[in-house]
Amino acid sequence: MKKSIYLFLFPILFAALSCSKIVDVKPRFDVPTEQALSTASDLEVAVNGAFAAVQNSGALGGAMRLVPDIISDEVQLNPIAYSNGQQTYFSAYQRSLYAAADNVWAAGYQAIERANNVIAAIDAGKAIDANTDVYKNNKDRLKGEALFVRAAMHFEIVRLYGHQYGFKSDAAQSGVVVKTKPTKERVGLARATTRETYAQIVSDFKAAIALLPIDYDPAIHPRSYGGRVGGRATKDAAKAYLAKVYFQKATLADNDSALALINQFMEGGKYWNPAADDIKSKDQNYFFKVGNQAAEQTIFQIVNNYNKFTNELNSSAATYLNAYLSSGTDPSDPTQAPYPNYIGSANFKSKCGSVLGGKRIGLYLDVLGKQNYYVFKFFRISGQPAAINFPILRGADFLLARAEINAYAGNLDAALADVNAVKAAAGATLLLPGLQQDTLIKRIAIERMAEMAFEGDRLTDFKRRAALDANIGVSGLHEQVYMPPGGVQNGRETNDFRIFAKLRWDDNASLLQIPDAEVFSNPNIKRNL
Repeated sequence: MKKSIYLFLFPILFAALSCSKIVDVKPRFDVPTEQALSTASDLEVAVNGAFAAVQNSGALGGAMRLVPDIISDEVQLNPIAYSNGQQTYFSAYQRSLYAAADNVWAAGYQAIERANNVIAAIDAGKAIDANTDVYKNNKDRLKGEALFVRAAMHFEIVRLYGHQYGFKSDAAQSGVVVKTKPTKERVGLARATTRETYAQIVSDFKAAIALLPIDYDPAIHPRSYGGRVGGRATKDAAKAYLAKVYFQKATLADNDSALALINQFMEGGKYWNPAADDIKSKDQNYFFKVGNQAAEQTIFQIVNNYNKFTNELNSSAATYLNAYLSSGTDPSDPTQAPYPNYIGSANFKSKCGSVLGGKRIGLYLDVLGKQNYYVFKFFRISGQPAAINFPILRGADFLLARAEINAYAGNLDAALADVNAVKAAAGATLLLPGLQQDTLIKRIAIERMAEMAFEGDRLTDFKRRAALDANIGVSGLHEQVYMPPGGVQNGRETNDFRIFAKLRWDDNASLLQIPDAEVFSNPNIKRNL
């Protein structure tokens, strides 16, 4: 079971890697920092390289978002694709068993390595142009961006390879390798505990918040920075990511910390303008932003630029294209071969079909009344690559987080207001006042499943809520929202092509396995056994 996770991910990830152009400018990150990072310009190129690694198809540009969904209960294999022979039996991918997980691990630590080079160079104070305005005006921002990258990648890696905070948090090897210095090799470093890993993440995000600018200032910052529309970190992006970290930790005290941050960066309705982000159709929604554009609710995004002369993408949007959309000339017809590998599951439809609302339903297509939804959140224009920007942090996510935190705290009116704001934007029926606390918590969970579907949220969300609330998964209390019935026959799931039908939130089988190359070269690293 543990190894199976890698098996199903490989085809889409390999396709993305083979057709993506990752970096626009060549970053100097593979030579000693004393030689390569001695000017503001050098550091700028190095930070560009760090964010290019974040965009990688193994990182936030692909696998770090696809993996949690493919393991979870909202995604299933596309029966049309498999019944028509597009994919053969699952065992056909045995030779590529570890490729997907290796890619996630490698991409995350590549970004961390590049960030560490920048931090070390700045801290060493050896910049030859240290007295110039260019260096002085950008030094804090450059270090803040590097800290942001380091924290974000450690967080995403520990959520996939390490245990949920609060579950075996202090056990040896329960977290991941924490890298804070620029070293080429990780040999000799053991995995930290989950608690230690999170402590470093929180520390880095707090430092990033203090250093990052509010937004792009063309009078100070080079054009390559660009702020949130350019897919780079701002002060609010670091606050939002830190709020997500606290929220994932799933303790009441951490919920309070998350709430305080959310109230700061969402103050006055910032990052929430439903009129500007209105969903008009599958190709006119807040996900369909290109170039230096961002939805009003986008706080941090992955930017994908399409070069019409070379037919190349600068990042890994093709990962989503290959996963959820037909790769034929007409993506609006998912029945056209070659077919998408993944679709919304029967479980997703049964739980969310009635709450999607008149606008949000346009992001999915139920072909010929079948039991499954095709995903159009990441729609591409017919005949063109998927050169769209993917929001990683967005307003709706944090309205729902605030709603849940307030619901658990007994602030039911505030919780109702936030969940209804998301519902209203989707054209869905609003919840009525007077709901009991337990019922409201359940409704918020289902609304999160509907709103954040196929954005990499589902698996980690369930782990977080299960760690916080012992009622989750218990018959009659809340709802058993993650472990659908089903089984395995001849190596294939019998539950509507679900991939992992009965995976528990605290199973080691739900964790990615650290690559063989890493384990075999370092006896101090232990697997998730």
